[in-house]
Amino acid sequence: DQAGHARAFLNVCRHRSAIVETAARGNRSSFICPYHHWRYGLDGSLANIPDQRSFAGVNMAELGLHPVNAAEKHGLIFVRLADGPPIDIDEYLGDVGVELDRLHLSKHLFYRERFTPLQCNWKVMMEGSLETYHFNFLHANADPGVQKVVVQARAQAGILLGGTQLGAAGAEAFVGAGAL
Repeated sequence: DQAGHARAFLNVCRHRSAIVETAARGNRSSFICPYHHWRYGLDGSLANIPDQRSFAGVNMAELGLHPVNAAEKHGLIFVRLADGPPIDIDEYLGDVGVELDRLHLSKHLFYRERFTPLQCNWKVMMEGSLETYHFNFLHANADPGVQKVVVQARAQAGILLGGTQLGAAGAEAFVGAGAL
């Protein structure tokens, strides 16, 4: 929003349930539904309905985007779609928060995004990419230099969470490391 706080909403127009925003990232001063051009502010409020005469009696204050719980911590934004109290991010992360803090993710910059379409079993692909434990066995004949980098990354990793390794500060490489 204008104050620099992350806010999260269901990405659905309150008029005809069209997807409001299709861009993966960017900057906006407002969000406009492509269907009938209803415009929403960064706070989720319904700011404008074109041809408002057709909607006489509509209470715009009741038709803002539906907010969802969001919390910022360690350079990441956490969102919970279920209704409920605000996210207590420190309680939720527990000891993982200390490890995330060491990564200084809030100082990282987006470099690039790359998509590579693959015809494969996505579950096997993701599991193989989210952890390096299998590397010494499945890739035993790989280049010794690559093996060394992976071993160093595993040695410097902070913790192992459900197959995803989060690295400690100073780790040189994460081959196939996942994100929380």
